Amino acid sequence: MDLGLSGKVAVVSGASKGIGRACAEELAAEGANVVLTARGRPALDEAVEAIRQKGGSAVAVQADMTRKPDVQRTVLEARQAFGPPDILVTNVYPIDVLIDPQHPKRTFDDCTDDDFRTVYEQLVMSIVFLCRECLPDMKSRGWGRIVNIGSSYMRTAAPDLTLSNVGRTAVVGLMKSLALQLYPYGITVNSMATGAFDTYVADQYVRLQWNTTIKDMQEQNPAMRFGRPEEMAAVVASLCSERASYCTGQVIGVSGASSAIY
Repeated sequence: MDLGLSGKVAVVSGASKGIGRACAEELAAEGANVVLTARGRPALDEAVEAIRQKGGSAVAVQADMTRKPDVQRTVLEARQAFGPPDILVTNVYPIDVLIDPQHPKRTFDDCTDDDFRTVYEQLVMSIVFLCRECLPDMKSRGWGRIVNIGSSYMRTAAPDLTLSNVGRTAVVGLMKSLALQLYPYGITVNSMATGAFDTYVADQYVRLQWNTTIKDMQEQNPAMRFGRPEEMAAVVASLCSERASYCTGQVIGVSGASSAIY
């Protein structure tokens, strides 16, 4: 199926590994020119090289999406390499683990004021910065796609992951607001409520939070396995197509039926 993405320009954050990388690879396979951005240069370069070896078009920009100058530079380099972005895929890591890898479980009393500020900067402001840079061009052309790779915590709270619960739901509010305001411009905005996926970050998260492994946890999923990054990427690519022009403002679960039990 041709998704009509050939020649489109896509910016994918958190694109050096896991789901972000898979999304970048899928969009490139559909003919999009992809700008991959992440904080770690070696993995970023490896991801770009993998896309190019398959005949795709991609460039890397090392940047921190919580820093507005980095975001501005990323979008500027995208314009210089391929033109104004048509597609924006935002992808971030579990916040509780980033703040304190040894103590990912946090009740409200465990969280400092600075922790909440950090969460807001990482989860919400990173998207705000990216949208401010990409939206003017999308509006002027009357077409655009924004997809946030979120978490199942957008739909249901985890007892001891206060920071993720707060940050993820704040993102939903932002994305729904954007969806309402941008649809007249031909721009759709959706969030992915990501379930359990077999990635390096997820493995570290599972080990820290539950002191177990992905392999041992798979049987708890109704699908009897964790998702593969390319399965999420296929959904994201379809949302970026013209065929999905009536789908916006949604929080879409991709979780192997685990969300059906909540």
